[in-house]
Amino acid sequence: MSKDIVFIDADALYRRAPSLAVVGGAESGLYELRFTEKVMDEAHKALVKEGVMDQNQADNRANAIQRHVPDALSPPGKEPAENLVNDQGDAHVASAAIDAKANKIITFNVKDYKANELKERGIQVMNVDDFLCDVAEKNPEGVKALLQKMYGNARAGFEKFVKGFEKSGCPEFAKKVAAILDDLRSDPVEKKFPQPGDAEQSPELPEGKGELKAQVGAAVPTPGGEGTPPKPGGEGPAPKAGGEGTPPKPGGEGTSPKPGAGGPAPKAGGEGTPPKPGAGGPAPKAGGGGTAPKPGAGGPAPKAGGGANPAGPKGGFGGGKP
Repeated sequence: MSKDIVFIDADALYRRAPSLAVVGGAESGLYELRFTEKVMDEAHKALVKEGVMDQNQADNRANAIQRHVPDALSPPGKEPAENLVNDQGDAHVASAAIDAKANKIITFNVKDYKANELKERGIQVMNVDDFLCDVAEKNPEGVKALLQKMYGNARAGFEKFVKGFEKSGCPEFAKKVAAILDDLRSDPVEKKFPQPGDAEQSPELPEGKGELKAQVGAAVPTPGGEGTPPKPGGEGPAPKAGGEGTPPKPGGEGTSPKPGAGGPAPKAGGEGTPPKPGAGGPAPKAGGGGTAPKPGAGGPAPKAGGGANPAGPKGGFGGGKP
């Protein structure tokens, strides 16, 4: 069965949560994605015009999308398509979709297209919410893996992550997102529910001044990677008790030996026992031959994860307004 070829409209690229899901699904191989430079420009000019992000952030976002789906960029359409749309401003979308051999156009403005005429050309016009729900029904495991990765990179908690879809015009898909993540959270066997920051780099896109702010310019590091606190047991772990640079175990070199260490306790009054009060000298301290060094003698105990500064992630792809 051949994959769908999906042409995305600018209004879908504009919205953060849906664009992440659509780009991520294409990157995961669930379908093929197509857009033109004009579509990309329309989306990012709107983000800049409305103050969601500045021009540099918009350029970074556009570059990030193209890195994740390098085969998605299509040439402008040559097919006349003015009779296929209700809004002449979208004729270029229909034309490019025809030339790209797309079988779907996804948009939040379905009314701008003449669905019947496009259907005769082999193209189905779909609302983005309906499209994502359809993909989830046909590829449940693929969408589950995609959401795990997306949530692992999210800079938001569970409720905010789900609401990102709801507020972006995808209320039905938001319900599926909540159900999938709830199932992962409650699964005692798989225990694969991610936490924010756990996932490897996913198609997170640079964000501007939207609800979920994030730094721009670098991929989200995997936990334990450069610039993040390493996991316990990673490079530079805290040495085990008794190791070099840690407080020695009781009875170790330089510590007060346990009573009786080194041999049986001598009989009272015998050689090596404290003399009775008044006898030839003061009673030596227990474990004679030296005082117990303070805990940690030989060097302070290094911090857990030694050798790496516990700096947080240096920022990364983020996202714009939902």
